[in-house]
Amino acid sequence: MEVLRIKLGFDCCLAVDCIGRAGGLALLWANDVNLEIKSYSISHIDAVIDDTHKNFKWRLTGFYGEPEAVRRVQSWNLLRQLNDAYDLPWLCIGDFNEILCNREKVEGVPRNETLMNNLREVVSECDFHELNVKGPKFTWSRGSGDNLILERLDRGLASRDWLDFFNFSWEQHIVTATSDHFLLLFRISEVGFWGAKRRKKSGLKLNN
Repeated sequence: MEVLRIKLGFDCCLAVDCIGRAGGLALLWANDVNLEIKSYSISHIDAVIDDTHKNFKWRLTGFYGEPEAVRRVQSWNLLRQLNDAYDLPWLCIGDFNEILCNREKVEGVPRNETLMNNLREVVSECDFHELNVKGPKFTWSRGSGDNLILERLDRGLASRDWLDFFNFSWEQHIVTATSDHFLLLFRISEVGFWGAKRRKKSGLKLNN
């Protein structure tokens, strides 16, 4: 990660190693971002960003859901623990390894309703809302041709107060040739002078 940090021009980095081929998280940021790491594990990195120029403090969590369905409830309990830890406007992004409903899946065996409902429950408990999406709807693919399966396993979820402040934010799904997951690009934006759209290029990068 140190080579990547230097190549991308970031000053700071926290990396959590993967286990085998699964997981692996990294958060990179510039010195001009007032960021404090609050906690981390093999499944998450939780940080607080204090934008003193706008007098706005918010929370960023990079998240990786359990790849094994039988253990996925541990992921949702982790989100509950993070939700209870402290109260700040919150953006949570990453690979949840689960879909919210079968409309987020094309082809293949339909997802188990109980598994999807477990994710819906924790999304509701954390008062999470989805960002506007640009690009393809889905974020993961397997196979090709008539055997192509698409799912939306990766996403950004935000609390209502975060969305109220950064109310022109969106996420973009970008197809890559090096992974079965699409690249997620998050643009954090707010309304500027005369209601014009102003985009703030974040000095942050989260790898999953």
